[in-house]
Amino acid sequence: MLQNKTAAVNGTPVSYWENAADEYTQTVVFFSPGALPGDHFEAFADFFPKNIRVISPDFPGIGKTPPIHHGSIADAGQLMHAFISHLELEEATLVGISYGGFILDKVLGIGRYKKAILIATGEFYSPAFTLLINILSLPPRFSATARKIYKHLYTTHFSFATRFLPEFDITENTDLDDLLWLLLSGVNNRVDTRQRIETETSLVFLKDDKFIGKQSVGKLQSRYVNSKIYFLDIRHTFPLNEAEGEELKAFLNKTLRKEVEE
Repeated sequence: MLQNKTAAVNGTPVSYWENAADEYTQTVVFFSPGALPGDHFEAFADFFPKNIRVISPDFPGIGKTPPIHHGSIADAGQLMHAFISHLELEEATLVGISYGGFILDKVLGIGRYKKAILIATGEFYSPAFTLLINILSLPPRFSATARKIYKHLYTTHFSFATRFLPEFDITENTDLDDLLWLLLSGVNNRVDTRQRIETETSLVFLKDDKFIGKQSVGKLQSRYVNSKIYFLDIRHTFPLNEAEGEELKAFLNKTLRKEVEE
């Protein structure tokens, strides 16, 4: 059972979700994929060992945490780092998937943490394709007709968020500029190879990833000097099929239990 709580972090009320485990062997801070609110950890709960405490925050502008106007992934990372410090969770294992991994990467670049798991994280697409997406984001900023077309395309073809969030509805009143800003912050995410991070990190890539560019493997290896690389035979999507779910569950159970034994 998940409990919704709020922490006042540097003047910002950060909403987070925590499982109500009475006894646990370790604590995990889980950064959800796809810019989903923390209560959607419930959809991923079966992949984690049962005897762990999981805390999953709502990112800025997602769920019940207020947005940072035109905020970047780096801004979200600053807030999440402050959130972890506020709850004194520096000893916890940090787990991030996809978009959540992007934010976790920024968190790990700020503070000193013991262990982390980054899954399907890095840079979206190739630089050329990223440039194309940014160019395509320009028309709705200047044309009401383009905004209508883009909203229609988003709700009919790219409605990842709406499948998880029934209350999230794109209407004529939706601020498309803020929505595009959020999406582009992920599309434009870049791995900073100039900084070296010593956190013990599991870098998990997907064998047939349609979103994360292949350049991410080498860049993350260079950034995380104390890392191990794993490849899982699952897709960059959700829900996973039964075989994919079992593979992710087996990996997380093995990795997290090994940390307890150590």
